[in-house]
Amino acid sequence: MSADILFYIAIVVFLLMVTGLYFSVQEFLKASKEPSLAKERMGSSNYGT
Repeated sequence: MSADILFYIAIVVFLLMVTGLYFSVQEFLKASKEPSLAKERMGSSNYGT
């Protein structure tokens, strides 16, 4: 493979990694704003009582 193709592959991998990180942060922020919904998803509705 030429250096140009490897460079483009590296850019695509980097963009996919940044996209995954962005969506992970969004899910974390949504779960931290709505802790009751996060508890229901975990299946422990009486957690912390």
